[in-house]
Amino acid sequence: MYKLIAIDMDGTLLNSDHALTQRVINAVSAATEKGVHIVLASGRPTAGMLTTLSELGLTTDEHYMLAYNGSLSLKVASQDVLRSRMLTAQDAVELQQLARQLGVNTHAFCTTNGLITPTHNKYADIEGSTNAVLVTELDYQQLNPQQSIIKVLLTAEPEKIDRLKDKIPQAFIDKYMVVRSAGIFLEFLHKDSGKGAAVQALTEHLGLRREQVICIGDQGNDISMMEYAGVGVAMGNAGDEIKAVANYITTSNDQHGVAHVLEKFILNHR
Repeated sequence: MYKLIAIDMDGTLLNSDHALTQRVINAVSAATEKGVHIVLASGRPTAGMLTTLSELGLTTDEHYMLAYNGSLSLKVASQDVLRSRMLTAQDAVELQQLARQLGVNTHAFCTTNGLITPTHNKYADIEGSTNAVLVTELDYQQLNPQQSIIKVLLTAEPEKIDRLKDKIPQAFIDKYMVVRSAGIFLEFLHKDSGKGAAVQALTEHLGLRREQVICIGDQGNDISMMEYAGVGVAMGNAGDEIKAVANYITTSNDQHGVAHVLEKFILNHR
């Protein structure tokens, strides 16, 4: 019996209008009534997850959220931290210099200053509006070098991000976890971060086995949790790289793909 379902948000749980469908809401409610832990695992900050958690009724301290691509795991109601893996402002400075060399933009999430960017740009605005958080223009060098930074993003048009893969120096690949969370975002996280590590830690916290876990996603930042899970599920709208690591491929996010998974594996609908 599957007891923990970890679900990505954008492109997975939410449709192309960034909204929940009623069929998905109903399936999540039915699964939780059967005692299954439904956990949102997103690249979003906590603030950008709360509305969806509320719409799904996942609002108590018996519910968990894996935010910032697994850098921060919390109980929903109290926001008590179960696990965190942070960078420092010195890391952000190094990545800001890399962004300048590559001719792309950058923004970061800071534990004291929120969403910060050294130069105001449309990608930071997209991040801010999507997650209802304020964007502050702040050079990372103005921070205490040991200030905690949750994650740093390099941002540009998708075509430019596509070409960055072979331009990132090996030293950065070795030092950070680097994941593609959306077409315009390339994220740099603590090496021990990532959705897979966060799901594993939560699985152990709940006293479950990985065979009891299903993870559902559509982007590169979902691969680690899909590989960890007993069943890794790729959305129908996922790319070939994501589908290649999946045990099961569901319908798209505009075709209630998450509901289909819950109905098949949890609710036993034919």
